[in-house]
Amino acid sequence: MKEIIIKAKNIVFDKLQGRHLSPLKGNGLDFKELREYIYGEDTKKIDWKISAKLQKPYVKEFEEEREINIILAILASGSLHFGSYRLKSEVVSEIVAILGYSGVKYSDKISLHLISNKILSFEPTKNIKSIPLLVEEVYNYKYLGKD
Repeated sequence: MKEIIIKAKNIVFDKLQGRHLSPLKGNGLDFKELREYIYGEDTKKIDWKISAKLQKPYVKEFEEEREINIILAILASGSLHFGSYRLKSEVVSEIVAILGYSGVKYSDKISLHLISNKILSFEPTKNIKSIPLLVEEVYNYKYLGKD
């Protein structure tokens, strides 16, 4: 299991990966409010249709949502205790580690749900120390005999 954690950390926190991604651009997705234009602002933000109707320049404000809630839902059945080269449960553990560290790196909340006869849920977290615990839970879960 330690190999999975180390491999996931290397994938996510490697200095060369992701350095050339374009920065977040745009004004967000959720419309927040419409307000009067203030002298000196960027004229690209003016809503010309509303400004023409109201005879004053107006600007649309948008709200950016940057925090994402990542929900890792795993269908924990006996079929995960199978594999020719590696067990499927090991691959799922590695995926949980990579997605968990990626989420923590970008300050997103991570929550885990193991779904079988009953649902085993873990609280959403942003703590990097919680990710190995989640991976360990997935890795050591008893999949045999579960539907």
